[in-house]
Amino acid sequence: MDDTLPDKAAQPDEAAVYEDEFQRTMKAVQALPEIDRTVLLLRAEQDLSYEDIATATGLSIVAVRVRVFRARARLAEILNPKEKKIK
Repeated sequence: MDDTLPDKAAQPDEAAVYEDEFQRTMKAVQALPEIDRTVLLLRAEQDLSYEDIATATGLSIVAVRVRVFRARARLAEILNPKEKKIK
């Protein structure tokens, strides 16, 4: 992920909120298993296709799709723990 800081032209309180949220998100991404973190970042940051990610990781395309889906779901759980779905 891009480790750039918030826009210095932004209001200090907005920049602080952005920085806090950025750090919280980075911590959540780091909490993911390595392969899930890898496929998620290749998809989100590098904008690679599922096919390209499969080639790069040695996973099947289906496995890449599943891992990206599960990584996104896990991130949502970590970042929004109160929004658990009722089954």
